[in-house]
Amino acid sequence: MLDRSFRRYEHLEGGRLRAGHEIVEHHEHLWVGIIPPGPAGGVHPEMWELAEIPAGETLPERELIQVVEHGGAVRSLRPVAKLFDDATTIRLNRGDWAAWHFLHLGGPAHPMHIHMADFQAIGRRRIDPASWDPVRARTTAPLVGRPVPPEEFDDLVRAPKDTWTMNAGEWYSVAGHFEGASGSFMYHCHILDHEDHTMMRPFTVLPRDIMTFHAGHGSSGHDGGHHPH
Repeated sequence: MLDRSFRRYEHLEGGRLRAGHEIVEHHEHLWVGIIPPGPAGGVHPEMWELAEIPAGETLPERELIQVVEHGGAVRSLRPVAKLFDDATTIRLNRGDWAAWHFLHLGGPAHPMHIHMADFQAIGRRRIDPASWDPVRARTTAPLVGRPVPPEEFDDLVRAPKDTWTMNAGEWYSVAGHFEGASGSFMYHCHILDHEDHTMMRPFTVLPRDIMTFHAGHGSSGHDGGHHPH
């Protein structure tokens, strides 16, 4: 029997998020690249936190990921953190909703785990990992997400959970509500060797009144760099 408190999360056309019958007026968008071994001679897969490159800024020749959004617009992203000890770039207000977008650009499957909240998958699309250039660590053409067959995005895939197995050539999107706790949390691959080397990063959830004093807010929802649709 379905729990009466259950609410299905859905990403609507135009970028809005719906939880059951509620339209979430504001939610953050976070981009993460899952990178195959190879950049700079590395032997481990990597996990890059990404931020949008402002319109009009010259695009870099290296370390660039581009995606095609609904409507055909191209979003250009660059890494802002890669290793555990890099500065924290994801800072959420307690009570925020957030959609996390994982772009798996090649290599083994990764069971990706996010702490603190329960999540639901709101999108699963195919992308072409052949677009990844390991020498320049960038996409050679903007990634176009194509819907997976319905049986690969069924009720079991979309059920609440905190870990998803993400395969090469997938653009996986999950949403969660960050309420009930404050502090520092982690997200990571659940393969121990990956987690211990290059695939674990911190994020923070803090009360909104504290966040007003926190310089360099790491995500900016529909008002700025992490808004994807």
